[in-house]
Amino acid sequence: MQTGRSLTRIEGRDKVTGRARYTADTPVEGLTYAVIVQSQVPSGMVIAESLRDSAARAGAAPGVLHVLTPLNCPVLHRLPVDMTFDLPMERRPPLADLTVQHVGQHLAVVVADSPERATYAASLFELRYQTEVPQLETDEIRYGSYLPDHFVKLDEEKLQDRRGPVEEPRLPARVRAHYTTPINAHYPIELSATIAAWDGDVLTVHDATRWITGSGRPWPPTWDCPKPTCG
Repeated sequence: MQTGRSLTRIEGRDKVTGRARYTADTPVEGLTYAVIVQSQVPSGMVIAESLRDSAARAGAAPGVLHVLTPLNCPVLHRLPVDMTFDLPMERRPPLADLTVQHVGQHLAVVVADSPERATYAASLFELRYQTEVPQLETDEIRYGSYLPDHFVKLDEEKLQDRRGPVEEPRLPARVRAHYTTPINAHYPIELSATIAAWDGDVLTVHDATRWITGSGRPWPPTWDCPKPTCG
């Protein structure tokens, strides 16, 4: 690849002129909108009473159709092992229980007739937690539902991991610095959105993802109750 060479992205003109279509641009009749409520603490347990009260308050807001929490969510299937064995992701189904294992864990879903109303209702959640000491070392959580060692993919890196820490060379100077990163990563232009539409017993999902294998393959539905009950 040459540096300094002018290249035109295939979809570049569409993106800068507004012609590019994204998931949220998909027209679906009778669309409703869901907003996720996420954890603000890294480790602990949500106090059930605060979750129940928050859900009731959000459910009474204008335009709200349903509020889903671990207290009323149908039992969801775990993802198949062959879809998660090499991915750094949590293996618990969403809304499985009241435990919190990381900041940003999904704790509730608010469904309303407009994105503004869903967002407002989600903002009414005031959750209380029984906090615990965060698990910061990989050895503490390596055998839990989240396996951080799955970040290591290259054989040489895995071999080095088994050898233990590398002895640092003796240098005449050492620089120490502290860096922080934002909680949200930057993605160009498109906001995260997923649209699901039923046509009889057929569910069509429109999504933007880099996990083509996981999103594109057929697998059993993730609920144990009839479709009309789950919504």
